[in-house]
Amino acid sequence: YAAGTWIVIKGGASFVVPVGTKEGTYEYEIRNIAINASDGENYSGNMEKRLNSNINCYAACDTGKFNVIGRIFGFRTRIKGENVWHTVGTKDKNGNANNSLNIMPMTVEDSVVEFEITTIGDYADKNDSVKIYLNYYFLKDGKKTPVSVYRRDSNKCTLLDEVVEVDYSRMKCIGDKELIKVLSTNNAKKGAQLWSGTIDMSGKLIAVPKGNYGTEVEYKDIKSKVLRGGSIMVNSDIYAVNAGTEELSYINVENWKKGCCNMWNKEGFNYGDIYNDGDFLITGIQNLKKEDYVIVGTH
Repeated sequence: YAAGTWIVIKGGASFVVPVGTKEGTYEYEIRNIAINASDGENYSGNMEKRLNSNINCYAACDTGKFNVIGRIFGFRTRIKGENVWHTVGTKDKNGNANNSLNIMPMTVEDSVVEFEITTIGDYADKNDSVKIYLNYYFLKDGKKTPVSVYRRDSNKCTLLDEVVEVDYSRMKCIGDKELIKVLSTNNAKKGAQLWSGTIDMSGKLIAVPKGNYGTEVEYKDIKSKVLRGGSIMVNSDIYAVNAGTEELSYINVENWKKGCCNMWNKEGFNYGDIYNDGDFLITGIQNLKKEDYVIVGTH
């Protein structure tokens, strides 16, 4: 419907906001027309605000406001070079079954992980992005311990990324195909965005209790702290960023407490006994056997 169009509602109605609609606050008008009005549903005569107390008025009217906000959804991962995508869970962005056979957390081993995320809203400009905060946990005996994870190359250890940001160059507008057919507007073309990026989980990874050891350290300096006999869980906290401001959250923690949308829950994430919102990767720890055990002999 074009702005200014009156829509007759009988018994309630719901509306779908086109993808190309700009985010922001909008105003609506509403009127309730008496059944004995001269022109019926087309009555355009005298009206009173919120009530109809004047015998010469045949309608009550009012105004209100509503907010249009964007969406973030469709987080999926795969091992680079492969074509098997893992989805958040067994449902799509609207909570309907998606028939996915591969769900998170995805197990990886010495690999680069590719991911995609879809946004809807005002996120198609050069200063927009998608940002992922990565948190690492050591899994052992059903317990999760926060850790710092390093990639080891001989005696040199380099801290894994704790923030991954996908900028405008890794985004493509996918728009609203149906709306483009009708209106062919820039807003419709830019209304939805697909972001793609990578997370490097390759190499020999080691985990130490969470701490500030430095971006690059020597193995001998942290060797005594290295955790063994478990796996690494990678947790993601995902945001759509508009002009430097984090606008949309995948977990949506505070609003989720108020009954609003958490996309991990919406997309059917399998929490099981130990998983939490954002848990999306599990990888092993490649410790050398000679470092895990002490070899002794009699002669």
